[in-house]
Amino acid sequence: MVFGFELLTTRQKFSIRRISIIYETRKILLYLGFCCLSDPIEIEYQQNESDTIVVCKRKKFRNQAKDQDFVTVFHEDLKAIMACENAEMRELHLGFQESDDQEQSQKEQVLFPIGQRIFEYLSNELVSRNDKVKIKNASLEITDSNQLMSVLPYLDSETLKNVELALRRNDDAVDIDNVVKSDAFNGKTGLEMYVALNIITRKGLETLREAFTSTPTFKTVSICYEQIDHEGLHIFLQNPNRLLQLDGQEVLKITHCQQSNRIWFSRILNESPNQNRKEKTPQNLQALRKVSSKIRREIISIRQDPRIQRINISAHGNELILVTYDDSPQISYESSEDECYVGSNHVPGNFREIFMNDFKTMLQNQEMIVKVVHLNFSKDLLSLELFRDHLRSRNQLLKVERLELGILSQFEITSILPFIDSSTLKSMELRCSGPTRFDTIIAIDDVTELDQWTSLQSFVANSLVIYTPIREIYIDNLESADILLDTIRMDDLLYLKEVKLIMLLPKTSLFFQKFLHSNNLIRFKIGFKHFSISDYGNQQWPGFDQHHPNAWLCPTPVPDQVLSVFYSPSKFVIFSRVDQSSIPENGALELGA
Repeated sequence: MVFGFELLTTRQKFSIRRISIIYETRKILLYLGFCCLSDPIEIEYQQNESDTIVVCKRKKFRNQAKDQDFVTVFHEDLKAIMACENAEMRELHLGFQESDDQEQSQKEQVLFPIGQRIFEYLSNELVSRNDKVKIKNASLEITDSNQLMSVLPYLDSETLKNVELALRRNDDAVDIDNVVKSDAFNGKTGLEMYVALNIITRKGLETLREAFTSTPTFKTVSICYEQIDHEGLHIFLQNPNRLLQLDGQEVLKITHCQQSNRIWFSRILNESPNQNRKEKTPQNLQALRKVSSKIRREIISIRQDPRIQRINISAHGNELILVTYDDSPQISYESSEDECYVGSNHVPGNFREIFMNDFKTMLQNQEMIVKVVHLNFSKDLLSLELFRDHLRSRNQLLKVERLELGILSQFEITSILPFIDSSTLKSMELRCSGPTRFDTIIAIDDVTELDQWTSLQSFVANSLVIYTPIREIYIDNLESADILLDTIRMDDLLYLKEVKLIMLLPKTSLFFQKFLHSNNLIRFKIGFKHFSISDYGNQQWPGFDQHHPNAWLCPTPVPDQVLSVFYSPSKFVIFSRVDQSSIPENGALELGA
């Protein structure tokens, strides 16, 4: 008998985008995200003596399964969900939550067997399907390498790109050696795998190196560890270049960052100088930079516009910077005492300064607008300062259409944004650079005073919590936005009240002028952590209920268009301009996130 599955609408059943399963000693949480305009749904399966309580707060649902354990009840819903054909499913996550005071013996005897049952159930449903599941990202916390084997072979090789594994055992029952040798990876190519584990040994490192040399399964493997065999690591990395020739023109690059407890294995191109001279395309100039002094001198003399469209730069601690230009291979700048490894080549000097010199060379003749620039210097503020100083020293502002910043503070935004050409900048996205399970709170009051801000058409900041009051954020130019605020008040929503109340609204209402009278508005979503309600405000919104979804329609000066306002309890408010023709005869709109 299914419980949670019946809560889904027909459209939701066939548009599941993300499945997340988190189990505890006596509870399972099932999280479903959708690619249609619907809120995510969380269903809880709780053991209550011999019965199971199934709860979905969003649907105000609570039911009881008599004399059934919670894993069995969950399995019935999982079976129904996996039987649906979801062409756009993208993410699968399966993990567990352990309490701080939970002893290892209790985990071994109670918690881990629950996970084993869930993996077996999931595997059975995957096997019974007529086709493999087209998932892009798989995130699994495993306590046995066989659990990986029970799931991974049934995920479509053509769509699977990223695999995240957490090997959660305090003993050596799960080792990277067992994982890499698993048949689960048969037929997979070009995977990016991220592994978190307690301890890594020399044997595991050698097995991973062998996997790179024998198969094209992996493109990149990043390992985050708690403990490491330092003597074994020293022997393993005794080759100073840490390179190994692979098939064709590829080499294996191994990078160790001691400060962050990480090791990277990655395939990179190692083109010969003769071939480089034949393929001197603008996008590959940076790769040529590393080969020889003669070629480096040739690069400096280049004068044509490289016509770069995409730039991605990320700093990892104080030892590594990764850079990508367009679709060219990723370039690594790795600190090695007082010297630097640029990709596979040793270059004397500080790795930050070498990176900056190369960046200057790449963009010194850039005239075309760069479509997308992604920067993340939050873990290396020294590199951020060097980058800011370079932008400040340029003869002209950097021409960028879309700017993406991984940040932890407003300082990082104001270090970059003033040096971007406001006449070309149309879109900006701020992303949280820290752990997403913790709220990162920032202000953007200084940012909104910049000319670059007022030129934006699109703004996204939904993984950070903005505590700048909404009334202090200038939004007049924005066509679309998706932001997460710490607090929103009913008085703030009154700025967007129906047009008949225009005389009751403050004349300074930028929101009102924007949303009611602007022809540019497409969609403005405001998520919030806290909602403050007042009796007066409640009276101004007909039928408003803080605990239930609400929708209103407001006429606008634009013929055949209305302003829709959709409120989702404890989640978000959406303002959007819609055509009158899209409104059903009953006047209700089906809106969602």
